[in-house]
Amino acid sequence: MEVEEYRKLAENPITFMLEVIAPRMFKALRKPSSPKAYTVLIKLGLDTKKFNNVMNFISFETELYRCIVFIKVLSK
Repeated sequence: MEVEEYRKLAENPITFMLEVIAPRMFKALRKPSSPKAYTVLIKLGLDTKKFNNVMNFISFETELYRCIVFIKVLSK
């Protein structure tokens, strides 16, 4: 990052990440309104949804296991 960019980052981190950092990191996002950029963003959204579903399942499994252990402790 350039020295001048730190102020912009501090003022509005989300906008800075979307408009400056992401295009530097991902070539497809350098032209924000291009079909390629839209395709990448849609894929990102779908993959994020899949990730969230997996994490929710893991959380559910963990809570279920805790309940089973708790019931076993109480039944002793």
